[in-house]
Amino acid sequence: SSDLEELHLLAWGAAATGIDAALFQTIQDAVISRCEDLRAAICADTGRNSIADDLLGLMWACSFAGLLSARCSIALRRVLKSAGSSLDAGLEVPQKSVRSSKQQKSVEDFASDALTHRVEPEIVMDLPDRLVVFKPPGWEVHDRNVELQLLSYLQDAFEYQLPIQSDATAMHGFLHRLDIPCSGLILVAKTYEAY
Repeated sequence: SSDLEELHLLAWGAAATGIDAALFQTIQDAVISRCEDLRAAICADTGRNSIADDLLGLMWACSFAGLLSARCSIALRRVLKSAGSSLDAGLEVPQKSVRSSKQQKSVEDFASDALTHRVEPEIVMDLPDRLVVFKPPGWEVHDRNVELQLLSYLQDAFEYQLPIQSDATAMHGFLHRLDIPCSGLILVAKTYEAY
């Protein structure tokens, strides 16, 4: 919605030009008053991505200014969570991958593996709605610029049963990335609600 986009841009403008607590409170009150309409629109896929982008941008701007109210944060998180739940409705999400670690490793073990240039990714933690995956150096998260793809590894591990892994608009469930030469832990959503 263009009103929401304007509030988003106004919040960033205010954050960049000087902090006016009264203006941030007015912006947050305005978006909170629209939450039920936003929830209905975002769950019905009426501009879902642009609404989500504007809500996240508004939250980020208010947080950047140090003026994100708990009330606004809770209200907008509920709207975004509703959107994820509506996307997940009717989808079956397997609880465990076929490649889940048989024995839990410590963080020190993964750090040691990284230093010894281990070449295979590994699922470190497999929760009902998200994963923590070790990405070794040389592997790319998902852009297909190199042969070794973390996305392909996870699609294989879950036998292509996680719908979010096929959704580029949701970054295939990846919540962040690491550069190809880097190794480390990656947080991955298994559901839209977790994303």
